[in-house]
Amino acid sequence: MPLERHHALDYLRGFCAFGILIFHSVCHIYSEPDSDSFLAKVGIYGVSMFFILSGIALFHVYVSKLNSLTDVTLFYLKRFFRIFPLLWVCVILMALLTRNFNFKILVINFGALYSFIYRTDYIVEGAWSIGNELYFYVLFPFIIFLNQKSKVAFFAFCFLILLIGCYFAYGLLTPNDSLKDQWSIYIHPLNQFFLFTGGMFIAAISPHFKTYRNFLFFLMIAGGLLFIFYAANVDRDILLVTGSTRLVLSFGCFLICFSIFKLNFQLNNFWHVILSFIGKISYSVYLLHPIIILLILKIDFLKNFKSLQFAAAILLTFIFSSLVYYCIEEKFIKLGVTLSSKIKSKFHG
Repeated sequence: MPLERHHALDYLRGFCAFGILIFHSVCHIYSEPDSDSFLAKVGIYGVSMFFILSGIALFHVYVSKLNSLTDVTLFYLKRFFRIFPLLWVCVILMALLTRNFNFKILVINFGALYSFIYRTDYIVEGAWSIGNELYFYVLFPFIIFLNQKSKVAFFAFCFLILLIGCYFAYGLLTPNDSLKDQWSIYIHPLNQFFLFTGGMFIAAISPHFKTYRNFLFFLMIAGGLLFIFYAANVDRDILLVTGSTRLVLSFGCFLICFSIFKLNFQLNNFWHVILSFIGKISYSVYLLHPIIILLILKIDFLKNFKSLQFAAAILLTFIFSSLVYYCIEEKFIKLGVTLSSKIKSKFHG
């Protein structure tokens, strides 16, 4: 039986990409928003949502598929064609714009190795999260294996990773120093891993919950309100990612993702087409927007027209992301699927 397409997750993925685009455009063109603002939370926790959604989607698709070395190989093959072609294009573009041709840096960026070594040596702004995703992918088949062999072991592993996340929030990251000064610690994959495994946990327990739509809508609204109004008085961004605030805002993200995953609603045709499309191009939006913003900031006659710069950043990001999706992303995704099918038929034919 084919897996059901979760359109609502596509909508949420698109909203996150759009929010991060707005956040970075404001930061670079105007100034960084106040730490207690909704936009500041979106800038940080929009990426957290990506990790949660990735855990949900991958577990949902592969929960019963990774049963052999061939299956694991095909998983990595598809992930390679999904992640690397666009990443390489963006690394090349950013290297040309910034004139950063350091051989070591380029090797690290072409391999997206910055979650394993030299964590802050990424060229494309935000690409640290791609390195984290690859870190999670390395461990993903093992976690699926745990789930297949023992639910208790799987839940215990998820709880262990949550404890590690708490150690970062309450121990390694200190509210006395700025987030910028502790950036290398914050982007450590083990500080973000509980979000990915939390997404897997959501997908694992979801079938055991009956779908009471009114209650799920309540959870979605509760998560949203928690995200909007909690930590309304913080005066520094580090306070958004440390202590109880880290756990509460992450919990709000989990509530939103869980309820939307269970609801799996589809909007009317007009909004469905628009939001599904934004979700579809979200990876291109995420990687391309820093390059578009940098290009716009280099145009002299626009420097005194910040509103025009901002509008151009949004519009051009969507235009070029759409083109790149259809010219690069979609073609390589299909190539990955085609090669996987041929390899699978060769081994199982």
